[in-house]
Amino acid sequence: KAPPKTTGRELFNHEFLERVPGEGAVRVANATALTAHTMARAYVDFVLKRGRRLNAVFVAGGGALNPTLVMLFASELHRLARRKIFVGVLPEVFAPPQYLEAMAFARLGYEALQGNPVSLASVTGANEDALGAGIFPGRNYQALLGRVLAKTSRR
Repeated sequence: KAPPKTTGRELFNHEFLERVPGEGAVRVANATALTAHTMARAYVDFVLKRGRRLNAVFVAGGGALNPTLVMLFASELHRLARRKIFVGVLPEVFAPPQYLEAMAFARLGYEALQGNPVSLASVTGANEDALGAGIFPGRNYQALLGRVLAKTSRR
C-alpha cells in the first residue's frame, strides 16, 4: 500500500510467520531480514525516489531493541540507497525508552495548549492538519494554564 500507512500484529502475526521459509532460527533470521529489507525499501521508494534528502534515520519502538534488525536495516538502506545513511537507535541518542511515550504525550499536550497542529496533512494524507490532543478543562485548568504560560514566556 502507498503511504501514509501503518501496520502491526494484525498483518505480521503468527500466521504470517508460518509462511516465512525455514524452520526455527532460520525462519526467524529470514523474517528479520525481510523486515529490514522492507523497511529500507520503503525509505528508498517513498523518500529518496521522491527527491527528498535523507541523511539519518532514527529507529524507535520494539524493533530498536533488536540489534540484529537495526544492523540489517542499516546495511540494506546503504545497499539500496547506494550511499551511507546514518541509522541510530532513538533511545541511545535521545532518551531512555521508558520515557519516550511520556515525552511524546507531554509534547502533544504542550502543542495543544499552544494551538499548534501536530498531525500534518502533508505527512498523513489527511484533508487537513489536526491537533494531536484535546484540552478538557478541570477545576485546576486556569491555574495549570497560568503555570504553563508563565514558564513558556520565560524562554
